[in-house]
Amino acid sequence: MLKMIGYLLNYQYPSLEEVADEMLAILSDRNRIMQRKDLEMINASWDNHMMQGFNEGEGLT
Repeated sequence: MLKMIGYLLNYQYPSLEEVADEMLAILSDRNRIMQRKDLEMINASWDNHMMQGFNEGEGLT
């Protein structure tokens, strides 16, 4: 939200197309960050399993 506010403060009269384009770019950035965080968590879990081994009593979820 702050990113969009910052964008709007820098332009006196942005066109609707420019505002929509910036909104889509912000959403794309947000989705990419969320995906990266998910992959980092999965990678950390995998690394933990590789270092400590898989417990036989645990199911893979």
